[in-house]
Amino acid sequence: MEENGQIAGKRSKSYQKARIKLQKLYERAHRMQDDAMHKYTTHLVKEYDAICIEDLDVKGMLMSHVASKGVTPCTVWTLSQLS
Repeated sequence: MEENGQIAGKRSKSYQKARIKLQKLYERAHRMQDDAMHKYTTHLVKEYDAICIEDLDVKGMLMSHVASKGVTPCTVWTLSQLS
């Protein structure tokens, strides 16, 4: 038993509802990011004849506090895969 008298691993119904609600919000945010990325890459393909992607040192950029704010490995990888 835990301190509050519940069996270890068992959560209250309100906790489960909140967890599911938060999970749905995360899923919605993820889908919005995917949609924005698809729209952006579609715009690039329609607008330009040739698209070049530079092979960047993302790991090094993430170590820099200035460059890491706008770069995440997932975003860079996704952009390169969709283009």
